[in-house]
Amino acid sequence: MGPHTARLEGLRGRMAQVGCDLVVLGPGDDFRYLCGWSPLADERLCVLLVACEAAVVVAPRLNLHALQENLSEPILAYGDGESPQPVLNRALGFLRGPWQQVAVSDDLRADHFLLLQQLLPDTRYLLASWLLAPLRARKDPGEVLALRQAARLADLGVRAAFQACRPGASELEVAEAARAAMAASGAEEVPFVLVASGPNSALPHHEPGTRQLRRGEPVLVDWHGTLSRSDQAVPRGQPGRRSAKMYAVPRP
Repeated sequence: MGPHTARLEGLRGRMAQVGCDLVVLGPGDDFRYLCGWSPLADERLCVLLVACEAAVVVAPRLNLHALQENLSEPILAYGDGESPQPVLNRALGFLRGPWQQVAVSDDLRADHFLLLQQLLPDTRYLLASWLLAPLRARKDPGEVLALRQAARLADLGVRAAFQACRPGASELEVAEAARAAMAASGAEEVPFVLVASGPNSALPHHEPGTRQLRRGEPVLVDWHGTLSRSDQAVPRGQPGRRSAKMYAVPRP
C-alpha cells in the first residue's frame, strides 16, 4: 500500500469514527496530502470528494490534462461556459449518499461551498481540518525525509539572504537572493519571502520593496513553504546601542 492510499484509508477511518459521510477538499495542502499533488486554486471549481468507499474529482475541462497526469482518481469535468453544479451533482450520485454530515476544506471558496450547499441543503457541515489535522500531525518516513530536506534548503536560503545584506541592497534583492539559492538547490516552490529592513522590521507581514538597507540597522528575514519556515532577525554589521538592546530581549 502506497503512502497516499494509506492516507485515504486513514481519513476514511476518521470519517467512520465521527459519522462523516463525505469530505470535500479544494486545492491546497490537504488535497496534496491525500493525492501527492494539488491543482492551482482559482475561480473555477475544483474539488476532491472522498466518500467511505470511493473518491472522485470535479474539475474544469481546461485543466483536465494536468489532472490526468497527476491523479489516479476518476475525474468528472465541465466546460468553461458551463456551470459546475450539474457535474458536482453527478459526482454525488456516483458516490452514493446519503450525505447527513459533510466535511469541507477550511479555505474552500464561499461561492464553491454554496454550490454544494444548494445541492445538499439539509446536510450538517463541519471543517475538514477536524478530521485531517490529527492524521497530518503524525509524519510517515517519507514526510520526515522531506522535512529534513526542506530544513536544509531553508538554511541555504538564510545564508544567501545574509550574504546579500549589504548597505545599498534593496529588500527585493535580498529576497530574490534567498529564493534563487533555494530554487537552485532543488526547492519546488518558495511561495512567501519577507525581507524587512530598518523600521519595516517591526511589521510582521511587510512585503519586500525598494527600500535600501543601511549599515547597523536590523533586517528581518522570513519565509515559509509547504514543509519549512524560517524567521530570523539579525543586524548586518555592528548594531547601534538601541538595536542591540532590542535584539537581546527575546534571547535567553
